[in-house]
Amino acid sequence: MGAPHEQDGSIAGNAGCHGVADAGDDGVAALVRLHQRGWISARWGTSENNRKAKFYTITKAGAKQLAADEAYWKRLTDVMGRVFAPVAEASK
Repeated sequence: MGAPHEQDGSIAGNAGCHGVADAGDDGVAALVRLHQRGWISARWGTSENNRKAKFYTITKAGAKQLAADEAYWKRLTDVMGRVFAPVAEASK
């Protein structure tokens, strides 16, 4: 079951922002931090099942931060792959 989406692509907060909001209090805390940092915007609306819901949308600053984080994780996983590749090859 996916998160309710509105026409503009925003996601209802209590429905599963890629699993973040489903994490209970930790998910809410994560959304609050993202909002405080200006990486997401929030607005109240009505979900597909007619309930009041908060909808979150990534901001330009959030997209920029996401791109930086993705680049960091790519570099990290590339390095880790090179570190562990000899171990994987030796165990075959």
